[in-house]
Amino acid sequence: MIEPLGAPEEPMRREPTRTGTRTFVLVYLTQLISLLGSQLTAFGLGLWVYQRTGSTTAYGAVALATLAPGVLAAPFAGVLVDHSARKAMLAGHVGAGLCSLALALLVQADAPRLWLILALVALASICNSVQFPGLSSVSPRLIPPEQLGRANGAVHLGTAVGQLVAPAAATTILAAGSLWTILLIDALSFLVASTMLLVIHIPPAQGAATTRVHWRGVFADAKGGWQYLRGRRGFIWLLALFALMNFTLGIAQVLVTPFVLGFNDMHVLGGVMSFAGLGMVTGSVLLLVWGGPRRGRIRAVLCFALVESVSLLLLGVLRPSAFLVAACAFGVLFATPLVVGCGQTIWQRKIPAALQGRVFGIRFLVAQGVLPLAFLLAGPLADHVFEPLMRHEGPLSTSVGAVLGTGPGRGIALLFVVLGLLSILGVLLAATSPRLRRLEEEIPDNDITGRRTSAELAECSP
Repeated sequence: MIEPLGAPEEPMRREPTRTGTRTFVLVYLTQLISLLGSQLTAFGLGLWVYQRTGSTTAYGAVALATLAPGVLAAPFAGVLVDHSARKAMLAGHVGAGLCSLALALLVQADAPRLWLILALVALASICNSVQFPGLSSVSPRLIPPEQLGRANGAVHLGTAVGQLVAPAAATTILAAGSLWTILLIDALSFLVASTMLLVIHIPPAQGAATTRVHWRGVFADAKGGWQYLRGRRGFIWLLALFALMNFTLGIAQVLVTPFVLGFNDMHVLGGVMSFAGLGMVTGSVLLLVWGGPRRGRIRAVLCFALVESVSLLLLGVLRPSAFLVAACAFGVLFATPLVVGCGQTIWQRKIPAALQGRVFGIRFLVAQGVLPLAFLLAGPLADHVFEPLMRHEGPLSTSVGAVLGTGPGRGIALLFVVLGLLSILGVLLAATSPRLRRLEEEIPDNDITGRRTSAELAECSP
């Protein structure tokens, strides 16, 4: 449990400085380095397990172990971040690096066991759970508020580049028969990130410098993030919208490969996926240069979410064509960093500094927690519900099939249409909420004097 040691003295007014901006760049680089290593391992290890076992279930288990434990641990990681973001991120890097090193030693000894691989991957996922709340809560302390949008653009650009580079790099290294090399690179990336964090000074959050952690009460403290959000319906609407968008895009992410292969080959699929990834890079670069709107960020989130949803809808409506699919996928991934980046700036500017770790941990749990469900539902929905409906003699072949076509892949097209309509409905419903529309006016920006933080810490105490 985090408890105040006494009434803190009035903190001095602190504004982010050039030194803070340089510190943010260093922190960002530590996260980027470890992220690239993690993405390399996630793709390479899953592919290696599939090659060794020939089991889709084993491949899916590795993917699930990479994501689910970290999502579940995020609220508790947020408690540690609120106490000391630097120590939490450092401990996360060290723990994840040791897991990668242990995996490398297992592979080198030619003694891997699937259960042991899954255990180490899950432990690494838990260690990495501090990184999102850590970087998200540190950024507002280091850089001026008007630069937060650009900083978020840089973060998404790093993610986009990693998603483009990691699969190709992992495949190339595995072709030489060396998973050990991938795991060693991952372990070294965590070592470099940890070393950089050791020499970085991150100022404590206002209201958090006079706190200590009681481990037995960490579950109670983790509720503080939810208690804060529960009383502010605008944030609940925003969080629900992001969860819905992640759910629909999660299903689409799984099914786009069989969708394209339904009318073309692997070479075309590679081109489509590369062009789609270029969309995410382009959106991230735009946010990095532009920084997002200075006012009306909620409107920007809703507008870009609508672009994302319509692009997903068109992915299913338009005729089977590699060019059209690539264009729609580009639109989806172009809008994604703009939606997330503009939304992230709102959270960073409005949530009190001493609560950001816990609130961002809850955000990660809710918004990312829907992804495992989406991944699990995607295949059965396509294979057992939508594809049978759109067969040449299927129940919808003469009605919906007259518009979308029938045959292999057209059931997935119908599912994309349903997902797009669901997302559009969610955006329009969110836009009707006065609490969401007025969120930026009703909730003040972070109070650097600490008075607002102290009051809201008391409100969120268990």
